[in-house]
Amino acid sequence: MQYYYLIAGLRDVKPTDNKIPMTPSQVSEELLSVVSESDRRLLELYLLKHDNANLLSLLKGQEEERWEEGGLYTVSQLRDAVDLIKQEGLDAQTNLPTYMVNYILEYLDKTDEPVESKIYSESRLSESYYRYLHTCPNKVIRGWFAFNENVKNLLTAANCRRLELDVTPYIIGDSEVAENLRTSKAKDWGLSSEIDYLNDVLRIAAESDVLSKERQLDDFRWKYLDEMILGHEFGIEHLFAFLVKLDIIARWCNLNAELGEQKLRSMIGELKKHAISNQII
Repeated sequence: MQYYYLIAGLRDVKPTDNKIPMTPSQVSEELLSVVSESDRRLLELYLLKHDNANLLSLLKGQEEERWEEGGLYTVSQLRDAVDLIKQEGLDAQTNLPTYMVNYILEYLDKTDEPVESKIYSESRLSESYYRYLHTCPNKVIRGWFAFNENVKNLLTAANCRRLELDVTPYIIGDSEVAENLRTSKAKDWGLSSEIDYLNDVLRIAAESDVLSKERQLDDFRWKYLDEMILGHEFGIEHLFAFLVKLDIIARWCNLNAELGEQKLRSMIGELKKHAISNQII
């Protein structure tokens, strides 16, 4: 379906914008509510990333400090779902995706286990989420999810190699790229001919300044989004890219340089302890 008038009315955005052009509530009102049902489900696949983060915050009892706007579920909806799953297990009737229900059960089962085990368990949510995204029926949007998964895995592999850590437990997915990163000892993991952006990611991974590294990553993703929508200027692909770009802008608007560096350095510290880069991207 084509959205000529809707897309023509969207404001042009740049990665350096210092104001969010559309709030999460406006996204729901002006985008989700006017696209077709099948296209809305495509946009919701992306928005689930916020629900994943919120689910983790809720399970840790940190929802009041770390709640992300823009997800599909309110705090009360997620809390009620978790309570119901505690009581009824897999028989619980919730509207959460199956991967979330399975993860909640797995997380609750690890309540009495060491912190390290629970932290590793958190990476399982990313893996389950990306496996769920592989079912996306739109080839272009599915390509974005695959690209993002590859970038995350490449960064993980580069960080683990630098820190001399075993990468095997922390690579997500079962793609050929993921398998190479788990098993290959080659400098390029045998992926130079498979991933044309490999050197770009490795260059960014080698950046020593944390904020500069994060900015380069977002600029890299932005460039991919611009290339992704070529030939789809008035389709759902354009609206999807706009949604992702809103998140990029929002992240930098909500993170001033001082607090941002402190937060990011803390995240890097966690990576050094646990080598789970999926939690910092």
